[in-house]
Amino acid sequence: MKIVSIVFVLTVMLYGCSCNNTAEESLPSQSEIEAELLQMNLQKQKEENDSIVHYIQKKGWDMITLKNGIRYQMIEAGKGDSIHNGDVVTVAFKVYLLNDKLCYESTPADPVTFKVGEDHIESGLHELVPRLRKGDRVRVILPSVLAFGFSGDKNKIPGDSPLYYELFILYK
Repeated sequence: MKIVSIVFVLTVMLYGCSCNNTAEESLPSQSEIEAELLQMNLQKQKEENDSIVHYIQKKGWDMITLKNGIRYQMIEAGKGDSIHNGDVVTVAFKVYLLNDKLCYESTPADPVTFKVGEDHIESGLHELVPRLRKGDRVRVILPSVLAFGFSGDKNKIPGDSPLYYELFILYK
């Protein structure tokens, strides 16, 4: 292992000495950096989308896909009022990683209440809930960018994790 490390360090040193070190030639331009970052982001989004599609196929679900990447499937349609931004709703839920690991759960006996479009919850839920009504039970998959994003929740959800929710709208 030490020999491999030494060879690597020597190779890097020799390469560094043989390069023309003018700043103009060695540093990429701002547009090159932006193009590379865009390409990396598109690749990450494709890989995440592929993992979501694979998960849905493995489960055999027939989900609706929104333009923003949210997927959902009605398990049971409620008969209550439609939900709008600004409404206060009470929900029970389970949140899973796409490896089926349960991260968080709220039961009907211990529900969570939030104001749609305003309170601090996952932005994907703010986007989906106005499509629902009181009594709806849905399966939801949020892409990572609409869940906890790059950093995760610093507890049970790692960064860049798409999430699967079972959501039950109890009250509006």
